[in-house]
Amino acid sequence: MNSSDLRRTAIPLIIGIISSLVGFSAVGWLRRDRCLDASGTYDTATRRCLMADGVTMDVAYAGDLMAGLVVGAALALMLYRATTFASRRAGR
Repeated sequence: MNSSDLRRTAIPLIIGIISSLVGFSAVGWLRRDRCLDASGTYDTATRRCLMADGVTMDVAYAGDLMAGLVVGAALALMLYRATTFASRRAGR
């Protein structure tokens, strides 16, 4: 296996990992912002919104996961197209 084959297999893997991490981070950012809008503090360990009176509020919605999936997929598409463009341009 030469370096070109390794690069061809490693780039999609790296793009997938980066996109997944960004997608999961986007889900966390959405939930944290929703909690802060409700005047609470977001506890990342329990993924709950703690209100001032000690009551926890659930800020997780199913749409958050879809938004994270869209963000991750959009980033993956952009990164893949950029690396494809760069590799084709380098091959000319």
